[in-house]
Amino acid sequence: EELYIPFKFYLNALQKHTPHEVFQRKKATTTLKEDKKSKFWIANSRSTTCHWIPDASQTFDAVVHFIQSGSGTGVHVGGGRIITCAHVVDSQDDDGADEDEIPKRVGRKKIVMFSDGRIFEAKCVAVKENVDGTSDVAVLMLGNEVIIDNESKNNVGELASAELAVVPPSFEDRLFTVGNPSKIDLESAERDSIEFNPPIFHLSEGRCEGYTTAQTHLLRSEVSSRGRAPTRGELKRITCATKTSYSLGVIMEHSCWTYWGKVVGIHSSWCDKNGMRFTIKLDHLSTCLEVLNQNGKREEKMELAKRKKGVTSTTLIKKKSKRVQNQRYSEVIDLVSP
Repeated sequence: EELYIPFKFYLNALQKHTPHEVFQRKKATTTLKEDKKSKFWIANSRSTTCHWIPDASQTFDAVVHFIQSGSGTGVHVGGGRIITCAHVVDSQDDDGADEDEIPKRVGRKKIVMFSDGRIFEAKCVAVKENVDGTSDVAVLMLGNEVIIDNESKNNVGELASAELAVVPPSFEDRLFTVGNPSKIDLESAERDSIEFNPPIFHLSEGRCEGYTTAQTHLLRSEVSSRGRAPTRGELKRITCATKTSYSLGVIMEHSCWTYWGKVVGIHSSWCDKNGMRFTIKLDHLSTCLEVLNQNGKREEKMELAKRKKGVTSTTLIKKKSKRVQNQRYSEVIDLVSP
């Protein structure tokens, strides 16, 4: 039931709302606007036509939704690799855990759905995550295709994939995202009771609003952890904080309502104090993929060396998890290694 109910929700939404057709028409939810009086970034359900948005084959078609009650969005970047936020790879074991303890996510399995209805198993193989949330990246590898009640499509074509950008966005660069703004997602806060159509694989447009300084991010985290409203002074420091450059900032701010040509980051969270959206920086995505790629190359070399020594390939199946702790930044890099 935990899997079947979300699956039916996504499948019904695909059939009823046809999000792919909406994307083909370049219809997107409009940019968040900052209210001058409250300094709160407000969304509305109006749509606009964005002719500048690239073709679906290397963007929209590569996006996946995680079939789970807690939702979650990711993107296929080729080779069966799905990039998402590490916190999406959750488990019931995480409930009640110490906030300063980073869960061991590598090895966990999830179910993901593409916009054409195809469903796959996916296993977490790499994580780059820290306690303060500025690094929150996981890579999953697609496994077997899943058929449920013969209702999901069993296509055999090659899966669409997106390309990771090389250059990060700068202030006021145009962005677009594809994700899940419906009520099963945390971003559906009851503010103004906004409804979105389509409720899944939803396209929205916005801009890069700059990068948060480490000091502002720390203040925002401290206020949030207290579980009470900030003081007037704290709220002003958060809402009126000066943005900085990519190299000096710790996380990107953007004005798209929901999630995600090329992938420049992963939407990770939002601020309930001023409505701003946050995206994990591009370099964290690149690092996580590079660590995984280098690890794969080492595995190939080791397998080749063992074969030369007459070792059978069956001895290479068993793997262990390598966990590296960066004490200075309270960051963990997890990956599957020989």
